[in-house]
Amino acid sequence: MIVSVKGAKTRDIKEPDTEPIIRGPHEGFVETLRVNTSLLRRIIKNPNLTFESLKLGKQTNTEINVAYINGIADGKIVEEVKRRLNRIDIDAILESGYVEQLIEDNPLSPFSTIGNSERPDKVAAKLLEGRVAILCEGTPFVLTVPYLFVESLQITEDYYSRPYLSSFIRLIRFLAFLLTLLLPALYVALETFDPEMIPTVLLVTAAASREGIPFPSLVETLIMLIIFELLRESGVRLPRQVGQAVSIVGALVIGDAAVRAGIISAPMVIIGALTGITSFIVTPLLDGIILFRLFLLFSGAAFGLYGITVGLFIMLSHMCSLRSFGVPYLSPVAPTVWKDLKDSLIRAPLRLMKSRPASIEPENLTRANFSTPPNKSGNQRNEKH
Repeated sequence: MIVSVKGAKTRDIKEPDTEPIIRGPHEGFVETLRVNTSLLRRIIKNPNLTFESLKLGKQTNTEINVAYINGIADGKIVEEVKRRLNRIDIDAILESGYVEQLIEDNPLSPFSTIGNSERPDKVAAKLLEGRVAILCEGTPFVLTVPYLFVESLQITEDYYSRPYLSSFIRLIRFLAFLLTLLLPALYVALETFDPEMIPTVLLVTAAASREGIPFPSLVETLIMLIIFELLRESGVRLPRQVGQAVSIVGALVIGDAAVRAGIISAPMVIIGALTGITSFIVTPLLDGIILFRLFLLFSGAAFGLYGITVGLFIMLSHMCSLRSFGVPYLSPVAPTVWKDLKDSLIRAPLRLMKSRPASIEPENLTRANFSTPPNKSGNQRNEKH
């Protein structure tokens, strides 16, 4: 008998810093592959949960697991995932980000078509919907495919709470996406081309605050966005306690000093702060937001509101052209899958979510069967007593 008894020091299981929640499991994946697979098996106690192992990286021989539930996941997607993984020919796989960039459908797109998470309950929920997970040795981030745009607006806590607040918060996240994308461009377009669109009182106040500013509104906006990105990057790279202090103090001091020195107007500080705060709400879309925010900013500076409108059409056309392992990125909105809209920008009650997402074409669509409403006779008897 040959038994592997090797062991090594591993990180303890704790709540991931990147996806904190209030209600729900407070445990996350770690860098050890076997621990991660055991976390998934502890949630999904089903013999159909399948892990297929392979090694990637000619020098590192990094172990990769492809996870799916046999009988739920679409067999064509599973085979496509394995085909793309087997085609990888590279010296080293040091993190799941290598795998993500080498197997995605649109490597040049700023929008990611492969999801990632550190939460076992989130990955388990995606497996139960018919998706495929890719686990990589040495990283707590697990990839999931197919990945749709609406997943960027969803968190696991949405399903642990009642639907009304969850739906409202999802709409707030979508509003945050629009604000962080459009606010700088709208400010420049209205200041430069369409001041008549601004209410008179607000226009007079904005004009007074811009008096003495040596830069045009486009340069002013670029300065503010660059300053905010510098503060955000410094806050992320420094130790947590120091980073938070640097971000807060730096934003207050620099913003106040810039306004007093006449470099940036007060409305621009408000626009920059709102743009930065709302970007933290939709972090999965941050790459695409930064690129298209600049694209819309220059379009608005060149052509006003007309340029922003054309830029939005270009962005939407690009997003409509994206696919994630054959599934349209904007499903279930474009193309419209009516039965999946109950879990898109809003979250319907669990009793109405009887089927898995048809957009990703799982083999088994039925998720639940609530044939009768809850029995209320017991409540009626208590009222009589």
